[in-house]
Amino acid sequence: MVKYIEIPDGSPAFHLACEEVIFEREQEGDILLLWRNSPVIVCGAHQNIYQETSVYRAHKRGIEILRRVSGGGTVYHDEGNLNYSVIMDADKFKTYDDLLRGILAAMNGAGIPAEKGRICDINVGGVKVSGSAQRIAHERILQHGTLLYDADLHVLREVSGREGRKYVSRATLSNPAEVGNIKPFWNGGGILDFRDALLEHYPENVKRVSMTEEELAEARRLETEKYSDWKWNYGRSPKFTCETDGIVNGKSCHLYYSAKKGIIQEMKLDGDGVSENAGAAFEGLRLGVSEIVNAAETVTDSPEDLADLIL
Repeated sequence: MVKYIEIPDGSPAFHLACEEVIFEREQEGDILLLWRNSPVIVCGAHQNIYQETSVYRAHKRGIEILRRVSGGGTVYHDEGNLNYSVIMDADKFKTYDDLLRGILAAMNGAGIPAEKGRICDINVGGVKVSGSAQRIAHERILQHGTLLYDADLHVLREVSGREGRKYVSRATLSNPAEVGNIKPFWNGGGILDFRDALLEHYPENVKRVSMTEEELAEARRLETEKYSDWKWNYGRSPKFTCETDGIVNGKSCHLYYSAKKGIIQEMKLDGDGVSENAGAAFEGLRLGVSEIVNAAETVTDSPEDLADLIL
């Protein structure tokens, strides 16, 4: 039997908090979670957010950027993506097949030709539809991943990665791969129908339960104190340097800066589109959108160009 714990509707930060609480407090038996988020980018515990995604473009689209407790790479969630989490005793984990067996069996049982891809990805029709990550603690293992059912892949590609930039950092890097959606391979309906089909075809008996009031209270605390906190999401990015070229106010601009705990230590900006010694205006600032835009307004007539270059 597997216990399916229903996560209430809420913010992406609340959902990450719920998952952590369940992993920490539910110490017996196999557990399954299926949940959705509003648009959000979720980075791994040891990643550099600024290297993994365009912070400024995500902000312009109203997309949050959060950090989870597990390792692995950066993923994009929206209402067209279904997240799954599997929790079990760590000694049951021999290979990644053990972690993926239930989800793969449920998808195939519903008529979706899913198979294991690279390491612990899931492919459908030869295309990656799921990336995943793990965390082991208290002799328990958490495996969680995306299931891109009908996600907006255009937005995913727009906000992912920072091509053409040179970063020096010890941060964990994502492994980019071409991705696709599950929906073209299944005629069963919308994403909630997909969720229900997974529960129906899961290879073990599924017992539905709700989170306890104590668990919900702890999740709300973590939502506020941890997953909504700038220091957790951005400030935990490992120290790094970034160097790149771009266009500011229609003219070429060269950028170099170093950062530690999300704070700019040194910046050099060279180009006709910015004022002389413009980099000094950013030193000591957080790498946050409002801080960078405000500083950019003092050194260029195109602050949005400069903010996009820096972030």
